[in-house]
Amino acid sequence: MGRRLEERLNGLKLNRKFTLVITGLIILPISILAGVLFYTMEENVISENTDYMRYTMERNSDHIRKNIDSINMTTQFFLHDEALLQMLDRIADRQKIETEELLTFYHSDIAALERLVNNNTLLHGVRVYAVNDNMQEMMPILYSRSRMDKMEWAKKADYTGWNYHYPDELFDNRGAARIASLVTNVEDYENGLIGVIETAVTMDNMFPALYERIEDEWSCFISDTGELYFGDNEQEFSEEFVRFQMEEGFEEDGIITDYTRQGEEHLIVSYLHVRELQGTLLSVKNISDNVLYVYRM
Repeated sequence: MGRRLEERLNGLKLNRKFTLVITGLIILPISILAGVLFYTMEENVISENTDYMRYTMERNSDHIRKNIDSINMTTQFFLHDEALLQMLDRIADRQKIETEELLTFYHSDIAALERLVNNNTLLHGVRVYAVNDNMQEMMPILYSRSRMDKMEWAKKADYTGWNYHYPDELFDNRGAARIASLVTNVEDYENGLIGVIETAVTMDNMFPALYERIEDEWSCFISDTGELYFGDNEQEFSEEFVRFQMEEGFEEDGIITDYTRQGEEHLIVSYLHVRELQGTLLSVKNISDNVLYVYRM
């Protein structure tokens, strides 16, 4: 084969040999330049989308931490409200409370707590549940024990802490938006448990990334115990991909953003472990169309 090619080259006229040499000298550097150019274009696509996802996750992190601070501060305010604690104590003792006392309590303390909640636009609501039904409910703040038992989280053996993606069934409103909340026991030295506080926020307010309808993007919140919470942008392969990422493991702190491939898919994956929420927010952007455009070029 080599000898035959050599004979054919030797048989060419001089001008044709010059043409081949010049063509080779032009094609070789152009091919190298094109390879470097398109490799750089692909890297730029990945880098730009990685920066975008990192910025988006930083924005989500700020929003979530703002919500956490607001919920914690509100809960602590309720826990240190002396008038409320005294009323819960008397309800737990099944003491008789005169109508005049109830009216005074409602128009002073309950009204002040309601204003506090209404002035915080981040909150869905704050409910305080007594330990029995021996009471007069004072909406939208103070409720009986049987009202609490309607809530999905109340069925857990240990319901305290953060609860996610459950319907607001306080008044059997099953079509209501899904909510997340911090549930805290109210305890007294003498009577023990005297009430329960549920500080709630809607899921789309707590995790807006789960509900943003952005093309080729989706998100999921993963609790440390393995529950997955999707919003409106879940994709066909989302759960399978999240389960795979869980097997790989998540870093404990900070925002991690990486480029990865899953079969033919080119993905930018960004996640944030939120220690206070005992879970991880994961967001994925599919950049396959962008990368394939470079390949077609």
